[in-house]
Amino acid sequence: MSLARRLGMRSLPLNTITCFTRSRFNGSCRCGGSLNFNPNRKGKKMLENYIGVKRIEAEPMQLGAYNIYKGWKIPDDEDPEKEGYLVKYSDTYESWSPKDVFEDAYLPIGVDGTKITQETVDAFMGEVTAEQFDEKTTIVVAKTITGFKQYEVSSCVDPKNYDQEIGKDIGKKRIESTIWKCLGFVLQWANYGLKK
Repeated sequence: MSLARRLGMRSLPLNTITCFTRSRFNGSCRCGGSLNFNPNRKGKKMLENYIGVKRIEAEPMQLGAYNIYKGWKIPDDEDPEKEGYLVKYSDTYESWSPKDVFEDAYLPIGVDGTKITQETVDAFMGEVTAEQFDEKTTIVVAKTITGFKQYEVSSCVDPKNYDQEIGKDIGKKRIESTIWKCLGFVLQWANYGLKK
């Protein structure tokens, strides 16, 4: 006898998962009913996207050294001199990450994981450029290391007083302040998670 029949449920198509309480109790279910599921269906995205932020500790370590550290024999098809990092997520979980993968994902913030430093802000801000927009306005652009561009505008009252370097400095300080705030937000999330 099928599970559906044993539970008093009608037979269901293979691509449907139906809430037991909805079927058994005449549709009175908080979850909203059936969930269509077909792993072979093309063009339909079934997985939801998530963003996670964690602060980790890491140190450079070659793959061979990592295997020795863990007490493992390195597989014959692996390069023991491959560059990477020992990554510590918590007191109980460690892993190894290839150098390029790690450095594309993690921003170094120093040995104190409780604060953002000027050095971190400067590294994140990346290249800052400025150009004159009109006779008294400077547009300042910081292309951050994520590729995101942050813009600021600085203007003087009288065109006679226009100085592009002063405008750039003012705009850069405003961008810097925004990055301080944003990185602080990220660090709070990384250290304490989501308070749901």
